[in-house]
Amino acid sequence: MTRPSRSEYDAVVGAALAAIEATKNRPRIRAARSPQAMIAAMRANQAKGEGPTAAALAALAAALARGRGRPSGTREDAALRAVWAAALAACGTGLSTYRNGASWHRLSQCDAVAEAMVAAGFRTFATYDAVAREMRKLKRSFRQFSETCAKVTAAWREMEPEFRKMESMMRGLAETFAALGPFLKF
Repeated sequence: MTRPSRSEYDAVVGAALAAIEATKNRPRIRAARSPQAMIAAMRANQAKGEGPTAAALAALAAALARGRGRPSGTREDAALRAVWAAALAACGTGLSTYRNGASWHRLSQCDAVAEAMVAAGFRTFATYDAVAREMRKLKRSFRQFSETCAKVTAAWREMEPEFRKMESMMRGLAETFAALGPFLKF
């Protein structure tokens, strides 16, 4: 592999930073609302003449049991989402994924992602080693996912003839019921 140029490296850092910013600025989907918001919604429904439902009361009880403050792990989740987005943006470029220990240059995908994480203001995953560790985990997950997909595809191919037989039987039944439709009263 030829040594990458600094401009190629800077392009990867820019792509990683853009992916991080897009992930960072994306609004989070919050399934659980705050107790205050739930109570306000119940009061609005009460003003309309609707009483509280059992589901709304159960959701309020769960929200009150959760406690106050920021959900634990939120900051770490944001850093993980950011590093994954940056790693995916850096994949498929001309840079090698990891450093060559015997080499002097520091122009790898992991270096680019770490530099982008620092530029985006993250302290987590701001070093080559942390990003390399996470990229190894990510690659392992993709490998396991692709192996699972291959197994499911193989199982589907084995069962496909049986599904085709069932499909023809179901069509025959549908045609029979369609023909008997005027005579059947349900």
